[in-house]
Amino acid sequence: MKNLIKPIVVLTLIALLCTASLAGVNMLTKTIIEKSEAEKITATMNELIKDDKGFEKIELSTEELSKHSANALYKSNSGKGYIADVTASGYAGEINVMVAFDETLKISGVKVLSHEETKGVGTRVIESDSFFEQFTKKDISKEQKADVISGASVTSKAVISAVNSAVALVNGKE
Repeated sequence: MKNLIKPIVVLTLIALLCTASLAGVNMLTKTIIEKSEAEKITATMNELIKDDKGFEKIELSTEELSKHSANALYKSNSGKGYIADVTASGYAGEINVMVAFDETLKISGVKVLSHEETKGVGTRVIESDSFFEQFTKKDISKEQKADVISGASVTSKAVISAVNSAVALVNGKE
């Protein structure tokens, strides 16, 4: 019995030390990661709508965000349009998409912020400018349709779903 207690105590101490180390590293890097994510969002928004005056986050209820699978809705401070940050379920996980609308409420751009899609398959959609161009300048009064990329139809449909969620969100605000 004495032979078992010493290894158990040693392993427990090692596990506690490792856990404490990971928790410490997480605390140290949390603000850096959050700042990096915020900078990525701002850079993407500035890429979608060239705006030197920034963006204002529109307050939405949790129910409204959930209904549209949305993370946020932003309005350009210069009146150049809106940007909807939405999420859809892809083949391998969540796909976070930003959809920009110009001042006439036509889609002016679509960009993927993050994804977990399979490299070489789902990423063909994410990396395809021609796929995203299908949405540009479309009227948002009706559901958006687009040609899917063969072999990556689940990812294609997820992005289309995200665009339609963004359209529904913006239509609800106008």
